[in-house]
Amino acid sequence: MYRKLVLVAALISGCSTFDASSANDAAWNSGKDLNGNFVENGMMNSRDIPTPGVRSETNVRPRIVNSVRPESKIDDKLEEAIRSRILKDDVVDTYYYYNRVDLDGDAQSEVIVFVFGEHQCGSGGCETLIFKEVKGTYELVTTLKPSRNPVVVSSTVTNDWKDLVFFNSGGGIDPGYYSICRFNGTGYPNNPTSKNDCPELQDLIRGTQYLAGSLRPNSGIRIRDGHRGH
Repeated sequence: MYRKLVLVAALISGCSTFDASSANDAAWNSGKDLNGNFVENGMMNSRDIPTPGVRSETNVRPRIVNSVRPESKIDDKLEEAIRSRILKDDVVDTYYYYNRVDLDGDAQSEVIVFVFGEHQCGSGGCETLIFKEVKGTYELVTTLKPSRNPVVVSSTVTNDWKDLVFFNSGGGIDPGYYSICRFNGTGYPNNPTSKNDCPELQDLIRGTQYLAGSLRPNSGIRIRDGHRGH
């Protein structure tokens, strides 16, 4: 299924021969964003960066004002929290990206994690986890699945938490579309592709893009099995 996900993504963008993963890789490696602007302090300091052109059923898409690199430093406690959400036999060849961002306005960063690998992904996407750090440990707020990276953290707020925007495609969704997931008081809806829970984006909003990166093997941080090093 994981290989199918990569193939479906390529086919969806194939009409314009645009490879978003390759473009993102090239941007990170060159130190520039997709518009050729130089990255400073790990952020893409451009004016509004349009989300890469994937065929969508509407013309409404978020306006990306900044793109933040995934963090590369391994946080043992965070990885333990991620590993606790994955079946033991599925840890092999599983990878993740993560970013710290204050989602609830309390001046303390939550952690957004995108987990991908053969056992974590299907044709509709992979798995996004939201953690909150409480007394030195990471508590799971929400699992969003199926989901695709990058995740856009909107400037709009619901129930004191920032709204999240996802691009949905594959898994029978054609053409793709953007959905907005709003905090419901206890967590975010679990399925970004459910229009009842995460409706299709209708309004032009701005936001910052996190967790951008390739889904190729050996991309991101490889999850350790709890006994071996990275």
